[in-house]
Amino acid sequence: MSDALVYPQGESPGEDTGEAGLLPARRKLPKKQGSVPGTVSRAVAGTLPEKKPLVKVKVRPGKIIRSGWALWWPLLAGAALGFLSPRMMSVVDGWDPWGVRVVFPFVQFCSLSDIGLSAEMTRALPELMLFLQFPLEGLLTVSNLRRGVKLSAAMTQLVFLHAVTALVLWIVAIGTAAH
Repeated sequence: MSDALVYPQGESPGEDTGEAGLLPARRKLPKKQGSVPGTVSRAVAGTLPEKKPLVKVKVRPGKIIRSGWALWWPLLAGAALGFLSPRMMSVVDGWDPWGVRVVFPFVQFCSLSDIGLSAEMTRALPELMLFLQFPLEGLLTVSNLRRGVKLSAAMTQLVFLHAVTALVLWIVAIGTAAH
């Protein structure tokens, strides 16, 4: 039966190979110098077309790279404003009706029953959003600054976000007043 087995280069377990058993001796192939597993050799790479990047990144001349405090200060400022937001809410309440809608639009938005939240969520979520609105806006600003957006553009995005949310609140107020 051992005659039916094929061994590499005519070796059989009975010969002096240093191994006994039914499996052939394992051979290590010499490694190519400078090659990494899974890559194409330099000889073949010269014939392949050059890889194109998936996304073209345009470097803007005004792009600023920030790190450390220069990057994370908006989140810290947002956290500080988050702690002060109940006092700010009491000051802004005097500018009725638009003061709260412009400064705290997400608090007002979360309190709407028209957005499909349960009654319990419309009671609990505005209070949570009162403390989280400014830290979340700070996190959005940090994200924009990390991508190289100028501070003025990041602040413009926040103003636009507040304006759109205030517009939605205005539209909802007109709709509820008509009924």
